[in-house]
Amino acid sequence: MWWAKKAKAVVTFEGNRDWYGKINVGMPANVELHYAAVTSKDACISQITEILSTKPHSHYDVIVIDGLWRGDLIDLSCKLMATNGIIICDDSEGYGVYSGFRDSGLSRVDFHGNAPGVVLPHCTSIYFRAASFVFDPSVPIRSLQT
Repeated sequence: MWWAKKAKAVVTFEGNRDWYGKINVGMPANVELHYAAVTSKDACISQITEILSTKPHSHYDVIVIDGLWRGDLIDLSCKLMATNGIIICDDSEGYGVYSGFRDSGLSRVDFHGNAPGVVLPHCTSIYFRAASFVFDPSVPIRSLQT
C-alpha cells in the first residue's frame, strides 16, 4: 500500500495464498498483485518471469526482494532493473544475498536495525549503479508521510 502511494504502477508477488486473499481485496487500481506458488524455486521464478514478460515495461525503477526465493531472484532482478534504478533487499544478511550480488557490479548501502517483534537486528540493503536516481540531487526530498 505504501508503494501504491509513491509509484505510478506497482507489480507485486505474494507467496502466501491466505495473505494474498486478504490483501487482494481493495487493492488500489495502480497495483497488480499476483500469487506466485512457492512450492519450488524453479516453478516460482518461472511463474514470475512469465508474468513479467507480459508487462509493457522491460525494466523497473524500484525492485524489492522480500520473501519468496530471495537469493534466487537476484539474477532476474538485476536484468529487470532500470539503468538508474535500485534493488531493495530485505533481510540481506542471509538467504545468499551477499554472494548473489557480489559479482553484479552494483554498489550497496546497508541499513541495520531491529524490526518489530524481532530480537536480533536485521539488514536491508539497497543495490544501485552510479547513475541511480536516489543520488540525483535534482530529485526533491519528500516526506515519508505523504
